[in-house]
Amino acid sequence: ITDALDEYLEEPGKMRVTKFTFACDIAPEVAARFPGIRVINFGGYSEGIVHGYDKAFGMRLLGEKLNVPRERMVAFGDSVNDVEMIDYAGVGVIMHSAPTLLDRYAALRVDKDFGGVALGIEKIFFGESK
Repeated sequence: ITDALDEYLEEPGKMRVTKFTFACDIAPEVAARFPGIRVINFGGYSEGIVHGYDKAFGMRLLGEKLNVPRERMVAFGDSVNDVEMIDYAGVGVIMHSAPTLLDRYAALRVDKDFGGVALGIEKIFFGESK
């Protein structure tokens, strides 16, 4: 698989796959073989995200199609794979259990995980929640 992946990544313009999920953590020396992929280990599984195709890319694309500027976008996240998206949005909201690394990108950390998106919407659009 890794030999085929090397060939596949040589022509990113033909890329149809933008994210890989592995059922184990990927060792740094293995990840280093694929400089075009950002590997995130979650302790038991990992993601490989092709550079340039993160969640912010999707927001940017959708914003262009709908003519919505990034300053008017809100992103909700809870994981390190959300960094680019939270940083890109005009307002970034992270869930209670999100890693502290995300604090520097978010405007708001909600006090819950379950129901956190609703709580974030209340705080952003209606002031403090009820």
